[in-house]
Amino acid sequence: MKLSEEQERKLALAQEIIGYEFHDKSFLLSAITHPSAVEGLPRRYSYERLEFLGDSVLGAIVAAEAFNAYHDLDEGGLTRIKVALVSGASLSDVSAQLGFADVIVFGSSEAGTGRRGLHSALENVYEAIVAALFLDGGTLTARQFVMRTLIPRMNADMAKEPENPKSALQEKLQEDGITPTYKLVETQGPPHDRTFVAQVFAGSQGLAQGTGRTKKEAESKAAKSTLARLGEFIDLITNADPEKRAAAKRAKEEKAAAAKRAKEEKAAAALRAKEEKAAAAQKAKEAKAAAAQRAKEEKARRKAEGSGGVLAWLLDTQEYQETPQVAELPAPDGSYELPDEAYDSADEEFFLSEEGSAYLEDLAMSAQDAEHVIDAETVSDGETSEMSEEIAADANNEISEAEGFAKDIDNEEPAR
Repeated sequence: MKLSEEQERKLALAQEIIGYEFHDKSFLLSAITHPSAVEGLPRRYSYERLEFLGDSVLGAIVAAEAFNAYHDLDEGGLTRIKVALVSGASLSDVSAQLGFADVIVFGSSEAGTGRRGLHSALENVYEAIVAALFLDGGTLTARQFVMRTLIPRMNADMAKEPENPKSALQEKLQEDGITPTYKLVETQGPPHDRTFVAQVFAGSQGLAQGTGRTKKEAESKAAKSTLARLGEFIDLITNADPEKRAAAKRAKEEKAAAAKRAKEEKAAAALRAKEEKAAAAQKAKEAKAAAAQRAKEEKARRKAEGSGGVLAWLLDTQEYQETPQVAELPAPDGSYELPDEAYDSADEEFFLSEEGSAYLEDLAMSAQDAEHVIDAETVSDGETSEMSEEIAADANNEISEAEGFAKDIDNEEPAR
């Protein structure tokens, strides 16, 4: 197929911009040819089919680069980076900066409109060129082009949840009592390549416009443009209508008052919580101090009464006072000592007898029972277990000494 002078010139310029000389220039020619230039011819002569392939190749390259660059991001964050980078606005902007607007081959039908579909054509041509590079030079060639022209735009902020421009604008305008609306004001391009123009309105006052391949995209861009010039538009809206200006002022004052009340209520709630926590801590501290004082007084009382331990307390009971062999009270230091008589031969016979052995067993069991009783009384009074632990230790020590003495006697020869 013989190329026209325009096609030859634009092919040369495209290769210069891309930085690659094609082996099969038909790939590149299709990539830069707008559908309007090949009306009546097979679709392979325009960028439409290459655009399909390029979209997938570009997506894979960008996904791999994001995956390798941001190890801590989850699937959602990586997806947002990819979507932001390969969006129509992003690719159209890159194409425009590279100069692709000068290499696209338009047909006469599109040229007569002043190339109103240029925005979407720039996006499509970028994807088609990626596909052409992939087909002519392989994955590495396509990747090198994307790495040089698109990947430098990639950053971690793209992973953040995007703010909906329309929602953000509505929130801002409603602070001044204004509700924005959107109108489609123009449709550009042929049926197979539509571009829509939407405009934001505040009542009858028109604000910024936006262009997109869909109505939704056009409205979103219009909202974004309005946000960028919000101060200018607010003055325009409110100065045009005194009533609106007054309503906007009231709305702003009411919002400020509500925010102040919310802040004061939050501070008051925090103060109450702090005071309640301090009061509870003080109450717990006082209860603990009172319990410790009661335990201390009880310990002092027992000491004053000469009670040296559980075993001594048991020996004071009527049950064991009738047993003269072990009726001696504890020594002044609180430890229990068996009476001197226990070492006489007569007492040896007593401990070796069935009656003496039974006495030692009863003594041990009674001490354990007393330990449980005193421990239960201490807990029921709401006191700590410090006293019961000390008593239990005394009882265990005293019983061990008594049992040890009995074992020593068992190991000796009975007195003859």
